[in-house]
Parts: sequence; C-alpha cells; structure tokens
Amino acid sequence: MKTPEQFPQTGNSESPDGYTVLSPEKAIVGKEVVSDFKAVIDPEIGTIIKAGGTNDVNEWLAAEGKRGKHISRTEEGGNVIAGLTDAHEHPILYGSLELLKAISLADCKTKEEVLDRIRTASKEIEGDKPLVAIGMDNSKVRDLVGADIDRVFGGREVVVLDRSFHGGVVSQSMAREIERLAQTRDFAGYLKKDGLVSEEYGLSALEIAQARFSVDQVSEVVENKLDGYLRQGITSVHDMIIQTPLELEAALILRKKWKDERGIEFPITKFHLRPEMIEHLGKNMDELQKLKLISWEEMPDLIGMKLLADGSFGSYTAKMGEPFLGGKGRGLWFDNIEKINKALQIAREHGITNVAMHAIGDEGIRRALETARKWQDIAARGASSPSFRIEHFSLPLPMQQTIAEARNMGVWVVPQPNFLLDFVYKDRLGERVKWICPHGEMVNQGVPMMLGTDGMPDSMLYAIYAATHAGEEHQRLSLPEALFASTVATGRFEGTNRGMLSEGQQADIIVADPTLINQLAAGDPDIGWNPAKIAELEGSIRSVYKTGVQVYGRT
Repeated sequence: MKTPEQFPQTGNSESPDGYTVLSPEKAIVGKEVVSDFKAVIDPEIGTIIKAGGTNDVNEWLAAEGKRGKHISRTEEGGNVIAGLTDAHEHPILYGSLELLKAISLADCKTKEEVLDRIRTASKEIEGDKPLVAIGMDNSKVRDLVGADIDRVFGGREVVVLDRSFHGGVVSQSMAREIERLAQTRDFAGYLKKDGLVSEEYGLSALEIAQARFSVDQVSEVVENKLDGYLRQGITSVHDMIIQTPLELEAALILRKKWKDERGIEFPITKFHLRPEMIEHLGKNMDELQKLKLISWEEMPDLIGMKLLADGSFGSYTAKMGEPFLGGKGRGLWFDNIEKINKALQIAREHGITNVAMHAIGDEGIRRALETARKWQDIAARGASSPSFRIEHFSLPLPMQQTIAEARNMGVWVVPQPNFLLDFVYKDRLGERVKWICPHGEMVNQGVPMMLGTDGMPDSMLYAIYAATHAGEEHQRLSLPEALFASTVATGRFEGTNRGMLSEGQQADIIVADPTLINQLAAGDPDIGWNPAKIAELEGSIRSVYKTGVQVYGRT
C-alpha cells in the first residue's frame, strides 16, 4: 500500500492544488481527546473530506492516489483543535480605536496619571484630531471630571472611557458635539454637567471621532484586526454592534473584498445592528444590492438586531435587584420598553430572525428574558424561525431558577469567561462577585451557550483557559465543554457545518504545539490578568486553516 508520505508533494499554502493532511499527536474530536487521528482537507471545497483513525485514512489516501489525487501539504505532530469562533466581539469598534490611536490607561491609578498619559500620547496625534483614551480603572480613578480635562487640553475634543466602555468623562467641546448628535436620535444613558457620560453618550464620542476618517481607512484597520484574529486561531467572529453607516459600509465592502480577492469565507459571520441601523440598511438595500454588497436573501443569516437592557458593573450602570455597595444605586435601564417594542416590530418587518440583548445585572437579565418572550411571540406570527440570545448573562440571580428559565425558553446565552477577571468589582458587588459567569451551571442545566471575549482581552484561547481554571465550581468548564461552546455550538447557532473535526465539516482548524491541550485542560483556580499566559497560549499555534486554506503559519 502506498503511504501518504509517498504521494507527490506539490503546491503551497498560498495556492493549494492538492490535499492537506494533518496527523497530530492529539486532537479533540467532539468531546473526546484522541491520539489516533488523521484528517484530510480539500482546500478547493474548503472542507474535511476524510477523518478518522490512521489506518483508515491511509487506506483512503492510497485509493485516492490511484485516482491521480495528490497531497500538497502535510503536518505531523502537535495538537489539533477546531478553529475558534468569538461569538461576542467588536472588530469594527476595536479596529476603529487603532485608527483613532486610542490611548491605553490600563495601569493608571490616579487622575494625574491619566492626564499625564493622555498629554504625552497627544504629541503623536495631530492637533485637530479628537483624543480618545480607553481602559480607565474607575475603581482607582474616581475623581476625574470634564474640568480637569479642559484645564490640560483647553478646547480640544477629548473622551476618556472606562474599561467597560459604558462610562467615562468628556471635555466641554466633546460634550457640545455629543449634545448636537443626541438631537438626531434617542440616546440612552446620561451626559452630566461635570462631563461624566454613560452608555450611548460615551460611545457617541467615538462616532464623532471616527467621522474624521474615510470608509477605506476604516476597512483597512478592520482588515488588519481580522488578520490578527486568524493568527490567534479565531476563524470566525460575531460582531455584536455596528452603530453607524460608516461602519456598516466599511464592513460590507471588506466582506466583498475577501470573497473576490482572498477566496475564503469572511471571518465576520454575523453582524448585529442597532434598530436605527436596520432601518438604514433597509432604505439603502436597492443600492447595496447593485453594488453586490448584500441582498435581502442574505439578511436572515447575516444580520441580527442588537438591543441593550442595561450597562456594566464597571460604570455602576448594570441594572441590579440589590444596590451596588457604596451608595451607588441599582444601575440604569438602557433601551426602555417603548424602544424595545418598536425595535422588535422593525426586526420582523425587515426579515430579521435573530435578536440579541446585552444584559449584565440580574434585573437586566430579567428584562432580557421578558424581551425574549415578546420576540418569540412576534416572530412566530411570521414565516421566520426566531432565535434570541442574551449577551454576557453575567449575574443571573437567583442562579438555578434564572438559568432554568433561559433553558426552558430555548434562549441562547453568550457569556465571556474573561469577565471572571471582574472579581476586582468586589468593591461594588460584595459577595455577589462569586456568582458572576456561572458557565458550569449553564452547561449542567443544558442551556445552549456560545463563548466570546468582548475584546477584554480578545484571546479565545485565554477565554477557554479562564473557563477551565475558574475559581468556583459553578463557573468552571471542562476543556471539551469550553471548546464545544467555542466551536460546535456556534456552528449549530448559525446553521453551518462548522466546529467539528469530522467529514463534511468546514475546514477551520488550528494546529498547535503538543503542550496546548494540557495547558487548556481544567486545573486549579488561576485566574488573573496575565499577559504572559495569553502570549504562551497563542505562541503555541503553528498553523491556522480557514476553509481549508492556510491563513497563518508560524515561521
């Protein structure tokens, strides 16, 4: 029998003209770690065409060789897992932040450190461009107000956002621009006289800053961001909020470019739009169809609606049943009932089948479940197959009862294991911090669950590590469970053959060093902000395949 190694080796990863064969030391197939496994990829059709034990696959390859088929690439050893889907990410937003040269405040502990950091970084930014600073820790920096910013930067437009992106501080000139924009549509949150902002008032500052750039500039930085995801083994992404026509146009143009020029599936497989952007898309659909950017037929699979129940723990705006510690109230509602009801009708009228709702606090989650019921009733009267997903689902209390309700309704939940880092919010949550992100209980009760990162940090490997090393039993997942929620589950949600290392599945695959599976396997609690761990995990990646084509190879 002819062995695979005796097949003629031709072609390359840039333009494959034969099969790719993977023969790892270990692979995770379904929910099992197996050591006798081999897979054959056909890059032309982008799928796994043969998978199984070594002898079985070798016999199949020998038969294929007699038919004139050949192998263009082989990879021996290491660990193989399915390509990861980040089911809650913001590539358009985070790409734009790079374009805006956003200033990181991650390690600033005082108001003066914040101002000094922005002052130093501003020397590299043109004098008329807005200054955007992100990542302020408001558990340490509690006293920054707009007057402080104006004292240092005069009349310049400046926005400082906290780590959650749900709260911050703006200069007086930026406040005026936000007020002008707020007159054009209904904003949630607040803009106070001292420059404090929350929710859409803060995010609109990014929109104001972003408007200085072109569609092509936004597309370029987003493309770079997506290439970065591929290098991290993230082969698919759900973008969870597109707020402006500029962002939408940039994303659709880039999607067409990847199809026409790269010949592989665009990594963003779901776009979630705010209600007003759904209406904007509908009004402009004829023109967009002429440009071959999107069609009405693609809407149900590609476009979802994004609603927001509440804010975040970081900005004290998550809606809570019991108040935050320190006299900080019970949070605030984001989208009110009137807006939610109108939005659901907009979704139905535009053929939207999936609605997602951000919900962090226990009361926020309660409103999300109420909205899910409404959506199921509204959508059921049409021809669509409705789905509803709750983003974050961070503090579902009472835990067992709330999770059971989500399961009984068939609601998808999309938590972020990276949010286990929110144990620092014990200053505002007290003992409730132990109940955030109960991934283990969600799996135990059979709730359909996908995992994401929300870009905090944007490493799915670290998200899996966080879930498998969580401090509380009700938070912790086994490695197969965490991988299932990062691969197979997203394929089932999308209705695509994605996430399994089996025949007929889309060939989105990671090949890594032999250490990866052991590193990710469940272990003693070890959660904390650890850039070295992220670098170690992602540094183990040898190759990444997207629809059968190698899109990353470690040199």
